[in-house]
Amino acid sequence: MIKGARGAKGFEKSEDPLFVLENNLPLDYNHYLEHQLKLPLIRIFEPILQSPENVLFVGDHTRNIYVPKVTNAGLGRFTVVKKACLSCKRVVDRAQALCAACKPKEKQIYVERRLEQSRFEKNYSDLWVQCQRCQGSLHDEILCQSRDCPIFYRRVKAAKNLKEAREVLQRF
Repeated sequence: MIKGARGAKGFEKSEDPLFVLENNLPLDYNHYLEHQLKLPLIRIFEPILQSPENVLFVGDHTRNIYVPKVTNAGLGRFTVVKKACLSCKRVVDRAQALCAACKPKEKQIYVERRLEQSRFEKNYSDLWVQCQRCQGSLHDEILCQSRDCPIFYRRVKAAKNLKEAREVLQRF
């Protein structure tokens, strides 16, 4: 379920999970909280807490929700995406990775991005090996396309993160 207009019906907000991953569509966290998590959590914490609903689902800790930027919806379709400095996010020329102010820190920023790419590579390779073991062969390509498997989606997300990290490093 993705975020939609207020009062939108469920079928209008439902989307293919792979499409959501590939296009960074914002999830409707409230839907999952209300329809899948809230009642089981209340049942678990009733013997321990006086009023678990007020403790768990009300307060400052419930206000921060990450929403990815969507540039291909509404007026975002008419915007032109420009490259930003990898450090301070100022607009830079297409060929540059850093602005003039951040250029002295280029080595440090490159190393940080390279470490980030290494983490993504390790995560992806770990998930790849896990899928190979499930499949029963450590030497063949992964043929599994099971959308019921949570590792499948994690592997797709890890591949996307790795691809984006490689694109960032190519800017240097």
